[in-house]
Amino acid sequence: MQLKIDDIEIPKSNPFQNCELGRKPYADILESLVCNGKGGCVMSLDGAWGTGKTTFVKMWQQQLNNHEFKTIYFNAWEHDYMTDPLVALMGELYNLSINSKIKNSFTKVVAEAEKIFCGIFPSLGKAVIKNYLGDEAADIVSDALDETKNIFQKELDKYKKECDSLNAFRAALADYAENISCDKPLVFIVDELDRCNPTYAVKVLERIKHLFAIPHVVFVLAIDKEQLCNSIRGFYGSDRINAAEYLRRFIDVELYLPTPDYEKFFDYLYSKLGLADYFEKNAGSNGYGARSYEEIFHGFPLKFITSKVMSLRQIEKLMAHVRLALQTIPTNYEPCPDLIAFFVYLRQYYHSLYLDIQNRSLDVQELIDGLEKVIPVKLYSERNDYNRVYSHSTIYLVAKILFAYVSDYRGDVKVEFYEDAAEDKIQLKFNTHFPINEMQNAVKYYSKQFHNVSIDYVLRHIELLCRLQND
Repeated sequence: MQLKIDDIEIPKSNPFQNCELGRKPYADILESLVCNGKGGCVMSLDGAWGTGKTTFVKMWQQQLNNHEFKTIYFNAWEHDYMTDPLVALMGELYNLSINSKIKNSFTKVVAEAEKIFCGIFPSLGKAVIKNYLGDEAADIVSDALDETKNIFQKELDKYKKECDSLNAFRAALADYAENISCDKPLVFIVDELDRCNPTYAVKVLERIKHLFAIPHVVFVLAIDKEQLCNSIRGFYGSDRINAAEYLRRFIDVELYLPTPDYEKFFDYLYSKLGLADYFEKNAGSNGYGARSYEEIFHGFPLKFITSKVMSLRQIEKLMAHVRLALQTIPTNYEPCPDLIAFFVYLRQYYHSLYLDIQNRSLDVQELIDGLEKVIPVKLYSERNDYNRVYSHSTIYLVAKILFAYVSDYRGDVKVEFYEDAAEDKIQLKFNTHFPINEMQNAVKYYSKQFHNVSIDYVLRHIELLCRLQND
């Protein structure tokens, strides 16, 4: 049994061979954009946490390498302990110095960079105060004014030197980039910038914009824009700053990582985590075959996950927990994969409701109200023909939860949910926004079951309070 998905292998000859999200066409589009960036530019590739940015840019980097681009992958988060990112950025450039000609070119870049890096001077006010703390106020004022004139002239001279150094650095860097990348731009991929401390994140942006804005170099920032904007606000200590607009000053082209095919990713995890083998092994318990369990698992759980627009990482963690919980259920016992998947989700993202259910602190009406808040309307709406099949599985799962909630450890139901009405119909004893006819049918169905799973049975396995079974 595999509880954690290993990092995806990226074959050198075919980098997107193991991409389960169909993102190679987008990589080709990005490559064509980069080919037009010989004049130099900064691109951003925006994607929320856990959407596969790092895996994608590493696959893309290998594709670019295969197409004779020179590339650099820079994980900013791994270097945010450094005072100035210029050193780390220069270090990555040094790794591309493959022959003596290019090494000589890089030596010139380093020489100019030293002038910039060491050009951090104390402010005018501090210099005056440091030199003049005498006893006589008149002398301090008089002498300070004279010294201010001298320092001001020195600062002007230093400013000119710094401008000259900056221009010389850019020229040397442009020459280096042209030598190393020939007819294609050097592609500098910066990842995990949104995870850095705010000061370092802003410094990286400033260094890229002010020092590396040169021909033949294309920066691609793989970021979670929302989180990076939070870092910018944190750096300036204000929630009122328009961080998105501030960020646009540094970025020439804004791109977005395409929304993944969740169903393909779900199927990938289903296979990787061995769920198909598990259901095959448990076929026959409670009258279900392996195919029936697979259909159950690809019904409500899949549609529920995709409707919540979870990140790939969130889905992976949820599925791994589901697999682990199922592994605690002995063969020939009811695995109830739909209940397991739903309550693992509640446990992770609606923990207070999960605890209320676990402690049985809700009455039936409160439970129904809580479920209505959690389950998206589009999964049970009667107005959408596309969702009619999923509406059926959703309502039956809700009814299954109701009976599990009021069942004891033997599966005996302790509460009646309806009373008989005319013409073989029933009257529910609770109010609901779920489709009434469908809910009545589902409640009636489970009321006739000889044995219903208890909520305690489900949650014990989710909390891993039962021993793992051998494969």
